[in-house]
Amino acid sequence: MFSLGIDGEINIDDPGLQNLNVDLQADLTRDRLDFLPPQLQLILKRTHAKGKLSVKAGASVAMSDLARGKADLNLDVRNIQLSAGDIQIPVDDLAVSAQLRDGKVQQSVKIAALNNVFDLSGWVALNNRLDTDTTLTMKDVQIEPLIAALRPGEPAPTTSTKLSAAIEIQSPVMVAFGAVPRAENEPVAAVNVRNLRLTTDDPITPGTPLDFVACDRFGVVLMSLPAPGKPIAVDQVVVEHPAIRAVATGPGSKRFAGFLSLQNLAGNSAAPATNPAASVASTMPAMSLPRLSDIFRLGSLSVTDASLYYDPRIDETTPFSLKGVTTKVTMDSLAGDAYQFDVLIPSKPDLNIELAGRVNVDSFIVDPLKLDFSAHISGETRKSFPPEVQKLMLPYEPVGKIAVKVEGNVPLRNPMASNLEADVLVDDFAATTGDYRIPIDHLRLPIRLRDDEVEFLDADKLGGPMLEALSGRADLTGKVKLNDRLDSTLSLIVDGMLLQDLMADKISDPKKQLIGAIHADVELVNAPVLVVAAKAMPQSDGSGGHLSQLASENLPVVWGSASIELTQARLIGFELVQGMGNIAKSVFTDLFHREDKDKPEVVVPKETAKIECTFNRSKIWISTLHYEGEDLGADGKGWVGLNQQVNLNLTGGPISKLAGMGTVGNWIKNASDSLLYYHVSGTFSDLKIETKRGDGQPIVEGAKNITEKGVKAVGTGLDKAGSFIHGLFNHNKDQNQN
Repeated sequence: MFSLGIDGEINIDDPGLQNLNVDLQADLTRDRLDFLPPQLQLILKRTHAKGKLSVKAGASVAMSDLARGKADLNLDVRNIQLSAGDIQIPVDDLAVSAQLRDGKVQQSVKIAALNNVFDLSGWVALNNRLDTDTTLTMKDVQIEPLIAALRPGEPAPTTSTKLSAAIEIQSPVMVAFGAVPRAENEPVAAVNVRNLRLTTDDPITPGTPLDFVACDRFGVVLMSLPAPGKPIAVDQVVVEHPAIRAVATGPGSKRFAGFLSLQNLAGNSAAPATNPAASVASTMPAMSLPRLSDIFRLGSLSVTDASLYYDPRIDETTPFSLKGVTTKVTMDSLAGDAYQFDVLIPSKPDLNIELAGRVNVDSFIVDPLKLDFSAHISGETRKSFPPEVQKLMLPYEPVGKIAVKVEGNVPLRNPMASNLEADVLVDDFAATTGDYRIPIDHLRLPIRLRDDEVEFLDADKLGGPMLEALSGRADLTGKVKLNDRLDSTLSLIVDGMLLQDLMADKISDPKKQLIGAIHADVELVNAPVLVVAAKAMPQSDGSGGHLSQLASENLPVVWGSASIELTQARLIGFELVQGMGNIAKSVFTDLFHREDKDKPEVVVPKETAKIECTFNRSKIWISTLHYEGEDLGADGKGWVGLNQQVNLNLTGGPISKLAGMGTVGNWIKNASDSLLYYHVSGTFSDLKIETKRGDGQPIVEGAKNITEKGVKAVGTGLDKAGSFIHGLFNHNKDQNQN
């Protein structure tokens, strides 16, 4: 049950001990400790020790020079419990060994608990500084049993996560506590975590370990120990080759292997307080938070060769990876409140990001901020982006070069109050939208964000125009307020974009034979864009969202205008004009008995079309609607509502082209105008045409037949035009329904 043996020699001439040996063996399983010293009894009772206790010690030491003595200590105790409140951790074995040689104590502590082994080893120099070097080594320590021990009475986690690391601490202890002066620039402590690994089972290949968090070295250098009323001063933080591998536990899952265990552990540490005083305190007035620089100061931070592997397991995508990421942070003020930073992500030749600037950690203002982003997007390089972005890109199949440069300042507490200038440059770009593959030869878009407002600047500073595409150009300038309505004052000028280029980029049949150059001048003046969009979009789902609420708001009396002209055109691919053109050929043949009406014709692009309109409240008022072709002429006016309602009056038609053909032609044209015009109403998807007649009589016998043909042609053409316009506005919607 208990044995104690002591032997050795005592030197009286030179006071000291020679070859002193102590051997203590005790059986603690019988609930009797009265044979042990009271101090040891107290320790064993508090740890609920129920195993075997073994203590062996030896020493040879002169009292006049203790540091030069020799000593050994070996202690082993089994089956004890470490308790803290309701938490109890069973320890299978606690083994301690120490050796004193040449003024240095070497020690080793091994703890076996919860099927894990913790190894603490190191040395202490017995000098006036007490230089210390200690390392805690953990190898495949299972986290889940620790969580279960910290949460008694709750179901144990079903995951399996292991921790491996070596934590090193070096410190001149007496220097750290101020008892001994330190050398110049000497740190009081250095902490290094080496070979950190958090490992779990790979959900893609079960049975294979996955290091979801890893780091070769995480080092911290302290210039002083924390003291009341003073900030924690960290001179240096060095992070070498940190790596994160986030792999979803299942296809499309929002949970990632290994991180769930960390969330459970964090949830335990953040459990809500049950102390009634806590709820009382929560009702007290909020106190102002201390400045971050008064709590913590960092001399420098260096991160080298960081990497990220991200796989949410989304179908038809490739996992996202970054490599070679570097970060540098250095203090940039005597007050310790400002830091320079530089983050470089040169992970791939087709994707590069650099972020740099200066941040004040008290005011949380980044000034200046610089961002350089460049990407070369193609079929393979789209895999360089996160899978969610790849999925978004998939239907558009974008290719091209994109570069973005941003400079300015950002108040992190209110990013919308940022003052930034951005230059967006796009070259040789193409993307698919609907039935078209749209090319962009050149985009130069300078933007300024200031005072909750986005301003589109003149593109000349970037070697404009803003846009070159479809053999033409476009320029956009103006401002958009970042409020809940997006009030906008914008100017868009389009010059010479060719319809035939757009038609050539159509990727599905039938391809429309449209030719012409588009010229447009569109102005918005304090236009609430989101209100316009809300009124133009169907709100039948009853969702009651933000757009639904905006749909009930009133629009300004006048919020813009547009002038759009099509020149050097051939519009036979557009259903309305095609129908009218066909009837025009029939009209001329009937009137003049042309015998060659069925002969092949060579179509020369001589058509023009023009629309001038203003945006008034919820309607687009068309003051000028003019079309003129070789066989057809028409004018009109009226309005089109944002709700796709149409109210137009069209005059002219195939007979109007007879004007200028002499007395007979003018006579027929004038008589026709008095006989007939068309009133178009309904919606884009359901157009209705009414024929309005005057009191005049037909000029020739066939005029009535001609008029009836005109009505039929207009009706057919407008129905097709309505379907065409409806398809433009609802292509994606119809595709989804199909």
